[in-house]
Amino acid sequence: MEIKDLAGVSGPVEKLVQVVADGIGAIAYPWIVRREARAIADAQKILADGGLAFESATMKSLPAQIASRITYQEAKRQNNLLKIVDEARKALPENVSQEPVDPDWGNRFFAGAQEISNEQMQQLWGRLLAGEVARPGSVSPRTLDHLRNMTSSDAKLFSKLCEFAFESDTGEVFVLDVQHGRVPAAGGELGEVPIYAFQCPGLPKLMSAYAAQGLSESSLRLLAELDLIGAVPGDAIVFRREGKSAFEFAIQSGSRALRVTCERQEGYGYLTLPVVRLTRVGRELFRLHRPGVAPDFDAAIVELFHDVGFRASWQPIPSRSGPAV
Repeated sequence: MEIKDLAGVSGPVEKLVQVVADGIGAIAYPWIVRREARAIADAQKILADGGLAFESATMKSLPAQIASRITYQEAKRQNNLLKIVDEARKALPENVSQEPVDPDWGNRFFAGAQEISNEQMQQLWGRLLAGEVARPGSVSPRTLDHLRNMTSSDAKLFSKLCEFAFESDTGEVFVLDVQHGRVPAAGGELGEVPIYAFQCPGLPKLMSAYAAQGLSESSLRLLAELDLIGAVPGDAIVFRREGKSAFEFAIQSGSRALRVTCERQEGYGYLTLPVVRLTRVGRELFRLHRPGVAPDFDAAIVELFHDVGFRASWQPIPSRSGPAV
């Protein structure tokens, strides 16, 4: 049976079927198509229709306990894969790239995915698969290797960090670094305007918002050890005024943008933000994150920019068509 013969199945799902079929075999055909048609059979029926036979001649020759253990392990792995593929199906965007997924990438993905039984991690692996189907090459093999070694608690901590992350128009992903009283600094032709932590009422509020999510110096060290964030002391990103135009920029957070404008036009030519940057692995996983709501953070970040002479406001970003997870 060819993928093109699956009448009524959407294009994105057709592509997912092909990727899964290449990675784990014919079981993908009856399983995903039936899920899409809301007529799925029970797991045992799917396994049988997929041609997965546990009792081979070789296994029958093994001691009964060993054969039973292998049967159990393989059934568990297959169940893990089915759940992850279903998560991918639910996360697929309406439009996907026509570029095929690298078969080697698929092999590495399914080799790791079969061992994932934690529900939260299965959701993450499913979104990752959907993202790669939508945009092949968006998830590197290195990220797959890191994800295999992450625990659910690691993923939960990183997800909390992502609640406070911004993305610039150059693709940099970062969180504001408020450890040790670091604050944004503005300057111009006459040099940097000195602003101290005690002059920024928004700083302790932002630190409190971080702490409420369990983000501390020790948790940041852990994320750095996992190669999800950088470990560069004193790192910063500089936004500069372009020509004589108004000094303004925007940084994205989920489906919103924080628009920042200078309240003191004279003399300010740049703004330095102390940051912790996400690594390539961190950026790829960040783009799978589903943002929540952090009202304390929203207000604190606006106040912090006001403390250093800038006006900040949250604005929705119009929805974009095309591949997205």
